[in-house]
Amino acid sequence: MAFIPLVAYGVPLQTDGSTNTALDKARNNVPIVNIANPNSDGLSHNKFIHYNVGSEGLILNNSKQTNVDTQLGGIIFGNKNLTNNATVILNEVSSTNRSSLKGWTEIAGQKADLIIANPNGLTINGAGFINTNNITLTTGKPIFNNNQFNGLTVNGGDILIEGTGLNARNQDSTNIYSHYLQLNASINAKNLNIKLGQNTINKEGDITQSRHSEQAQNLLLDTSNLGGMYANRITLVGTDKGLGVNLPPEMLASTGDIIINNNGTLSLQKISAKGDIQITSSNDVDVNNNLGS
Repeated sequence: MAFIPLVAYGVPLQTDGSTNTALDKARNNVPIVNIANPNSDGLSHNKFIHYNVGSEGLILNNSKQTNVDTQLGGIIFGNKNLTNNATVILNEVSSTNRSSLKGWTEIAGQKADLIIANPNGLTINGAGFINTNNITLTTGKPIFNNNQFNGLTVNGGDILIEGTGLNARNQDSTNIYSHYLQLNASINAKNLNIKLGQNTINKEGDITQSRHSEQAQNLLLDTSNLGGMYANRITLVGTDKGLGVNLPPEMLASTGDIIINNNGTLSLQKISAKGDIQITSSNDVDVNNNLGS
């Protein structure tokens, strides 16, 4: 089954066969990924040729029970791959195919952190998450040392957020690590952490190395009039020297700070925070509207 694409509503899902990840469907045809057995650190590493989430959603099965009840698919069978539950689920695309996330992803069984890594890029339109505290959406490639996950290397790729955007209100933290970000819709989150540029990022989320090369684009972050960032706290870091960040029409931190640090120009519009607003730029800062805290 690992080598056969599972197609639900025209959206393919296919493992690359290098891990013991298996595909299935719930009775209502919602796709199920029976995740690979985790390593000693609790990491389940799953590798895909195609990784897409349609409007019907996707279930990541992290249950050792005989049956488990899910919001998206009702009662499903447990995952026979598991001898232990995963604490982190890493879904990596090993091909050259971009990923599309258009629905909700639910972790069945024990709650786990989720990392979706596709160096080719991600398009997000109506994505949300159930039963996970922390999510990372990245164009980085996972780094392993002696089979232990150490972090991510971002060498390129973009994340496009459009349509009905990204709903991460139920997660403690939402991390977006990519070279470029195009924001044409809203991000709703609790603690939103965005790191843009060619960076090495450790598993704690710290940038340990930044690289600079000739760029095909002049903006790390661009946005349309429909873009917005709404969270309790927002941190945005851009590391590529000289590249600009064009912030969305509205950024709101309802309970905490907004921290922006870019190694290039900044274009700001409406920014408000319950806490502090800290803005650092190596180049010009263009303020087109109001800042308030």
